[in-house]
Amino acid sequence: MEVKLAYSEAELQVKIPPEADVDIFTPRIEDTNRPAIPDEADDGDDLHAFLSCEPLLLVVNDGHRNTPTSKILGFLDRIDHGLLDRAEFLIATGAHDAPAREHLTRIFGPYYDRVHPRLTHHDSRDYAAMTSIGVDSIGGEVFINSRVLEAAGIFVIGSVEPHYFAG
Repeated sequence: MEVKLAYSEAELQVKIPPEADVDIFTPRIEDTNRPAIPDEADDGDDLHAFLSCEPLLLVVNDGHRNTPTSKILGFLDRIDHGLLDRAEFLIATGAHDAPAREHLTRIFGPYYDRVHPRLTHHDSRDYAAMTSIGVDSIGGEVFINSRVLEAAGIFVIGSVEPHYFAG
């Protein structure tokens, strides 16, 4: 499967392996302050079914990104009140250090105490927590956090942006 993404002034095509299960939720354009939800014709059953899978992993940006994670968590909590009490959370730190308490409270806001027991962060230097998934086009081994591979469903709350200093 190929997914087309808007990238700068162009379009980027991403190849998704056939064994991956992908759901795409389209935003309602008329309300840009509201998180993306299924199309109006959809009654939301697919989203509810997806959010109820176990284990569900929510991947969120670290405190170095200006993502309104706590607002989106509030939206998800209204859809499924038990979600934040059962889902697992992984902070996508990239090469950044582990998040400090200040970052954690900024990321999760009023939901921090509810999610804290099931919260971990990615450590790019901890190869024991990762699984090799192959080799890239220039021969480098590619690793992914093992928690991603163990999850029945993955819900990503994040921004996609260029990293001018790291490439």
